[in-house]
Amino acid sequence: LGLEAHVVEFAPRLMAVQVDEGGGKLLKDKIADLGVGVHLNKATSRIVAGESCTHRMEFADGESLETDLVIFSAGIRPQDELARSSGLTIGERGGIVINNECQTNDPDIYAIGECALWCGRIFGLVAPGYAMAKVAASHVAGGEQCLTFDGADMSTKLKLMGVDVASIGDAQGVTPGAQSYTYYNQPAEVYKKIVVSADNKLLLGAVLVGDAEDYGTLLQYMLNQITLPEFPEALILPSRNDDGQTGLGVAALPETAQICSCHDVSKGDVRAAIGTILASGWNDYVLDNQHIGLQDTNDIYLGNMQKDGTYSVVPRIAGGEITPDKLIAKAS
Repeated sequence: LGLEAHVVEFAPRLMAVQVDEGGGKLLKDKIADLGVGVHLNKATSRIVAGESCTHRMEFADGESLETDLVIFSAGIRPQDELARSSGLTIGERGGIVINNECQTNDPDIYAIGECALWCGRIFGLVAPGYAMAKVAASHVAGGEQCLTFDGADMSTKLKLMGVDVASIGDAQGVTPGAQSYTYYNQPAEVYKKIVVSADNKLLLGAVLVGDAEDYGTLLQYMLNQITLPEFPEALILPSRNDDGQTGLGVAALPETAQICSCHDVSKGDVRAAIGTILASGWNDYVLDNQHIGLQDTNDIYLGNMQKDGTYSVVPRIAGGEITPDKLIAKAS
């Protein structure tokens, strides 16, 4: 709208919880390149009438910033009024206290999501709410396999004003013995860091700024405790070979690996639901030499061969539809 925008941050870097110092510096530079003023280490002491603008924000260090509009971004506040009036236990700073079964102090009442306080924490993301819902539902339904809530993965991937930012697990490397690998491409404005265990076997966390394409692969390594390759840095270093692949293949994922976070669908769920349509997912490749005796000419060439040398092919369009334009594209 042609307005001059500024970000005022109390912490020494933007997204201080999600990114480390290196990632925070690059993020600040990229935001500044968009024409947004960035003010770090600024504690706003008061807001008074401005001289050239409607308001003046006065900071504890004596500096100030004049603006016509102030927008506060200060996290979430749990909606716990109903619980308070009902006599349920409330945390010191709000939130309905729950146990590992998502029960309040009244065992017949459950609380989930951003109103729930678990081990002194309120989770401001939707994924923990889904996890709590599964736990509460399992207890309401009863049975022998009731789930428990043991915390939630706070990894996140964001696009801030066109800038890709991602954070996974222990992004700050606070785990005892943790080691880190860092890749910083200043010309391309890309910063990547992975945090690994002391024995170099497991991924503990990661920070991605400017290029978050590796987020899915790294998240699966961390969530499923998949053993890292011999040289973990290969996961974030750019490939120099045309056919070089640093991603994690589906075959390497355990059955519990989450494929769809929205509906909590695992790799095992997908395999169990599909069956024979994608049998090649776990059977041998049909054209392997050892199976050549089972194939006729049409099978070998994947076409309907004629004596005059002509042939016809029926393209397989999995889960979609074909249009004339798409058919022309495939034929070319």
